[in-house]
Amino acid sequence: DIAFYQSGHLDVPIKEFNMDKDIDGAFKKGYFALDESGQRKHIVGGTTKIQDVVVDKFHFGNSEDQTMINTLLNMAMYMGRKIGLNADGFLQNPKQYRAMGFGIIEAAQEWKKFWESKGTLKVSGAGSSYSAAEHVFGYRDFFDIFVKWRQY
Repeated sequence: DIAFYQSGHLDVPIKEFNMDKDIDGAFKKGYFALDESGQRKHIVGGTTKIQDVVVDKFHFGNSEDQTMINTLLNMAMYMGRKIGLNADGFLQNPKQYRAMGFGIIEAAQEWKKFWESKGTLKVSGAGSSYSAAEHVFGYRDFFDIFVKWRQY
């Protein structure tokens, strides 16, 4: 069900929206309902059509960009695997590894900006779970990065 929400935000930077604020806790119950025959029916505005996105490979202008992107993808997988659960009964999930790896990379970039600003880094409240107003980057903004990468 969340796919419909996410498909409407594909071209929106992740820092500019917060699914937890945009969707109330009864989203699943309110977005779809069962009709008399037990089939799901769409009951809230929006679309149930999701455009197909086919990505065979990342292709950007020149080979230097391609090398940089491949390095970033490999680094995200490497770091994500380091914190992934590796225990009997749990399947390895490359998508989750990659998402957490990118979360680590983004968090490191934000922490570096915060450190260089000597603690005065301002962030938009659009994607924050702390405040909708512009505010100084704080611990909740830091953890929001991981939450968003885990959700999306």
